[in-house]
Amino acid sequence: MSENNKIVAFPNRAELDAVAAAWLTRLDRDEVSTEDHLAFRTWMAESEHHKAAFDRIAKFWFLSLRIFCLNHIQRRLPDKI
Repeated sequence: MSENNKIVAFPNRAELDAVAAAWLTRLDRDEVSTEDHLAFRTWMAESEHHKAAFDRIAKFWFLSLRIFCLNHIQRRLPDKI
């Protein structure tokens, strides 16, 4: 058994999601350095859990953006079409 009396140590999902969200916001800037791209690719290659967390956060990010845009469009439409 591993430390903490666990047979298998699973990653902390909240921590992974927080790191993935930090990467997403970092990569969403107008200018992203080559070093940032390299560090991100390294982080993604370290674990399938990293990739899964990033994919999960990215889907949420883009879905939220779509909802925001649709809501904005709806508010601009006339009441009667």
